Amino acid sequence: MPSKLWLDDLVEALGPPYKGVAGHHNVTYADNAIITKHSIDNSTLFEVVWGIGATITLSPLHQRRINFVAMHLNYRAYGPYAANNKAVRTEAHLRRSEHNLAGLGRQQNMEELLRHTQFQAFLNETDAVPTMIAGDFNTPSHLDWVEENRHLHGGWVFEWPCTKMLEGAGFTDSFRHIHPNVTAVPGLTWSPVAKNTGPEWDWLLEEPQDRVDFIFYKGGMNAVESEMYSGGVELQPVPNHVHNDYPSDHSALYTLFEFN
Repeated sequence: MPSKLWLDDLVEALGPPYKGVAGHHNVTYADNAIITKHSIDNSTLFEVVWGIGATITLSPLHQRRINFVAMHLNYRAYGPYAANNKAVRTEAHLRRSEHNLAGLGRQQNMEELLRHTQFQAFLNETDAVPTMIAGDFNTPSHLDWVEENRHLHGGWVFEWPCTKMLEGAGFTDSFRHIHPNVTAVPGLTWSPVAKNTGPEWDWLLEEPQDRVDFIFYKGGMNAVESEMYSGGVELQPVPNHVHNDYPSDHSALYTLFEFN
């Protein structure tokens, strides 16, 4: 579906004062957008293949601003599938899911963002204007695949590169900042309904569950609360999900911030 059509539908459903901008750079996967009740500075708007970013003015009176980037990284070659595949025996094998010769890996998606001129401009002003990166990364966090829970991840301890790259660039994972204990609060966002894989297997194979949706931040703000949401009633898993009152196959993630 063309991005403008679904964006218009969402904005109309939310009603005033909401407005939004949608990405169209990736014509086969055009589902990135920023929707806000605040003002979007179109002069800062930029796109990468798997994301869209812009400056948002939160308070016209005080000119409080944030630089915001929405990302939805490549869904192909999902890493946890490889981690649970006994033919994948080395870290080099596993890294192919994130960085490959075809240039389609999620690490390469993130590298495109980090080297973009406008994003570099955002980073250069984080002392004055905080930057946030949010979205479905389709990859786990390096903070989660640790010794304490390797039994849940095919026996692997692994530093997934996308989140590691953002940490290296000075960003903080808002959810893990609030909930540092990975075993007590795993924060699984994939998936509240996708619990087993495929009609071709009669839905008998377990789907790897993981935390793949993130809100990262850098600059003059702090996360004070971060939680997941997937509706108010128990959800039925696929293929019995048609009557669920929650529309997504991912849990939503929200974070409450305060400015310094």
